[in-house]
Amino acid sequence: MKIEIFSIGNELLSGNVLNTNVAFLSKKLEEAGYSVSKQTTLSDSTEEIVKEFEASFSRVDFVISTGGIGPTLDDCTPLAVAQLTDFHSSSLPNTVGSANGILLTRENKRLFVLPGVPQEMEKMFSLSVLPYLQKHWPIKKKLQETLFLFLLNEIEVNPFLEELQAIDSDVKIGIYPHFGYLEITFVAKKESAFPNLLIMKEKCKQKFFSFLYASEDGTIAKAVHDKLIATHKTLSLAESCSGGGIAYHLTRYPGSSEYLMGSVVAYSNQMKESLLHVSKNTLQEKGAVSLETVSEMAQGVLSLTHSDFSIAVSGIAGPTGGSLEKPVGTVCIAIGEKGKGVETHMFSFPGNREIITLFTIHIALALLWKKMK
Repeated sequence: MKIEIFSIGNELLSGNVLNTNVAFLSKKLEEAGYSVSKQTTLSDSTEEIVKEFEASFSRVDFVISTGGIGPTLDDCTPLAVAQLTDFHSSSLPNTVGSANGILLTRENKRLFVLPGVPQEMEKMFSLSVLPYLQKHWPIKKKLQETLFLFLLNEIEVNPFLEELQAIDSDVKIGIYPHFGYLEITFVAKKESAFPNLLIMKEKCKQKFFSFLYASEDGTIAKAVHDKLIATHKTLSLAESCSGGGIAYHLTRYPGSSEYLMGSVVAYSNQMKESLLHVSKNTLQEKGAVSLETVSEMAQGVLSLTHSDFSIAVSGIAGPTGGSLEKPVGTVCIAIGEKGKGVETHMFSFPGNREIITLFTIHIALALLWKKMK
């Protein structure tokens, strides 16, 4: 079954708002075994919305739209929906916000009209849209499998995937890079190819066994979260260039208070000295961004909190502050373990300030996962 997605809003076309809704919907639908055939972004124009909705019904039976159903002057999706003929309309409850969704049915055609606010849309999709889809168009057999690999890049993995692809052309292999980890998907184009899909997946697991991890949402942060809870271990953080970002990515998950002792955002040398007991000599001779400094930061926060593990990071996220010896993107990471010392790593990450920070966060978590694994 093929599905089309419409995103409605001038703010999406202008770039003022990032369209995360379409990524969420496409990913969740694919994970459930459904295929998205087209994604379209429309302006807040009643005429255009009506025209594009009607055109989509000639191509597919199931359409999802997001945006334009709120109370503001530019929310014209309900006006467009009212102009669609021969549809039965029913309301979808909004458990997060005020604007209810709409389900329109006509013979075998279905149009789900959802709010544009991501939190509202995601909840409505999970509670109303996906269960409806699974009830009326059930997938007999899911033809997709996914693996997650940490601390590897595409160049290191792609040659082997090309070898695997030769096994069966009816199994499509996808490789999707994230910050610090890779997502590898295996999708069978038809049910008869599924046995080969499983063979290819198993070969990939064997090849990269040391770099495998699993988590409910695919992130390394969730894998670390689950592992710390399962092993009853605790963690403390000493963050400089990440600015508390590691703590943020862990505390998004309920139950993080079971293991996260705290995070010291020691951005200045003064804080590194006074709170984490990094020696003045180390800071003067080696610099704040050095293996020696993060080693002392990791040991300092272990001593401060008496946790089982610690992460310490310090780096130059830019756009200024770099030098010939330590250019922008230079990041030092230390992983400490109670009674077993500290291991240190230095990286040179590409990109702007935001990208360098994200690499720092996820690579640090991946290094902790590797140590725990």
